[in-house]
Amino acid sequence: DLAEVGLARAHNNEYEWLKDSQIAWYKAEIKDDTCPSMVFCHIPLPEYNDAYEQGEILTGMKGERVSCSSYNSGMFDAMVESGKTMAFVTGHDHVNTYRALYKGIQLMYNRASGYSSYNALTKKASDKLMQGCSIFYISCDGSVTFDEIIYEDRYPQYHDEIYSVIRKE
Repeated sequence: DLAEVGLARAHNNEYEWLKDSQIAWYKAEIKDDTCPSMVFCHIPLPEYNDAYEQGEILTGMKGERVSCSSYNSGMFDAMVESGKTMAFVTGHDHVNTYRALYKGIQLMYNRASGYSSYNALTKKASDKLMQGCSIFYISCDGSVTFDEIIYEDRYPQYHDEIYSVIRKE
């Protein structure tokens, strides 16, 4: 689509955004759904900034800026309009761990999982960047609960081994 090519040129060297065709696909797929949905996408939506400032912070912290496009393609508005999406889950910003309720939708960050994200261990910043994984429990009734595993807490026996391997590199 030529309009999207023009937008890409105008927002050169920025993060990507969900395109009109992707939002149209989302709307078509969700239209007849009778159960709530979740959307998983790598790059956060611009509304993550609003959610942190104006929403209800449920858990976590903001350790860095939200790295999203300055162009707002309208995906969040499409989700609000549908009334069927309970959560938008993203990664990309490795130090952000917050989950915020904003306009009825949880905007969430997955916990960074790799021990080398942002060189946290070599910079001795693992106390600021607690890595692990996010867990989503979906019950038979359709309800969803969220949890996480923090590697430092769950696997302390590997802490020295990880540091020694990184120091040798």
